[in-house]
Amino acid sequence: MEKEKKFISLMSDSVFKYMFKNERFHSFFRRVIKYAVDVDIEGYTLYDNELNSGNKIKDYRLDILLKKGNDLISIEMNKDPSTSTLIKNHSYLFRLAGSNFKEGEIYKQKQVIQINFNNSLCPINPRTFCLTYDFRDIEYKTVIEGIKDYEVYLHKFKGISYNEVSKDARLISLFTGESYEELRKIAGEDKEALYIVSELEKLGINDEFNALYEEEIIQKKLINTAKVEGIEEGREKEKILIAKNFLKDGIPIDVVSKNTNLSITELEKLKSEL
Repeated sequence: MEKEKKFISLMSDSVFKYMFKNERFHSFFRRVIKYAVDVDIEGYTLYDNELNSGNKIKDYRLDILLKKGNDLISIEMNKDPSTSTLIKNHSYLFRLAGSNFKEGEIYKQKQVIQINFNNSLCPINPRTFCLTYDFRDIEYKTVIEGIKDYEVYLHKFKGISYNEVSKDARLISLFTGESYEELRKIAGEDKEALYIVSELEKLGINDEFNALYEEEIIQKKLINTAKVEGIEEGREKEKILIAKNFLKDGIPIDVVSKNTNLSITELEKLKSEL
């Protein structure tokens, strides 16, 4: 019997990072970024490749940070964008801009760019798909050179079809798909787009990736619970809820144990209660 595929969204943080870090999809992300913000990432290398631990789950969560010489590009997928997300992202941008500016007495000029893909419409003008921000010195009102932020609003591309727009716009629209059927409709006959859809379908029957994907979803749902009931209590409830969802989806107990740190005995007890 054919294994049932869980829908895996390209807008998931874990999926986005997994695919971005795979050389097979370099052309896709280069085209999407060039079209959205007119920045070419060719020649940049993944900075966090130097930090990879060999633990796939951990590595899929590392930030997308690209470097070329002294220049840095930070890329984030914000599935649940909010004011606090924007503040966090800008804080990270300034930390990057302020790091390693001096080497001995030699001033090192560098460009730092942040690109945020947001699961929303532009709050200022719904017809706009990208806003560009420069940053200014508060006292002198002058632009701070070398720091730039791009906010890409993915919902602007929601619902487009194969014949309506350019290939690059269709590629961005893949982020907004909510089913494999919708993704294939967006892709049409485009081989590069269909390749992306095919990879997402493969991830949909991968037990280990399903566990990672489900955990990300549950973590976001329980973030308020953790705040209200206490971090430790919230974490314990989070692990149990994640484990139950894994078991309901038929994910093997050993895979669930690996992703939740719950013992086989604990998981067998939870399974018997379902």
